[in-house]
Amino acid sequence: MDRSSKAVVGGGLLVVLFAIFSGLIGVPLSSDNSCPPSLHVSNAGAEETSTGVDYENLSERRQSEFRDALQSSYTEIDTTADAWVNTSRVTYDGETYSTAVAVC
Repeated sequence: MDRSSKAVVGGGLLVVLFAIFSGLIGVPLSSDNSCPPSLHVSNAGAEETSTGVDYENLSERRQSEFRDALQSSYTEIDTTADAWVNTSRVTYDGETYSTAVAVC
């Protein structure tokens, strides 16, 4: 390869690298999406005056997720668990708990 061909190839490589790093070309940097959504539960505390959804009004599946998260502060949930999106507080056994879903 002569000098001008090397310059063209090198210049083309620089253009491609610039496009990738500037976001013009989407290239996944990691193919590992092994982080499922998780439900986090914590005591809302005595200063919290708003009540939550009564535990008894949750479906059996959501009750199970809530109990699991309460025991260990969080639990993995499936990606279709959008029921937690609109449930930020749960009243359980006379206490109000904050709930949050974390995704990565």
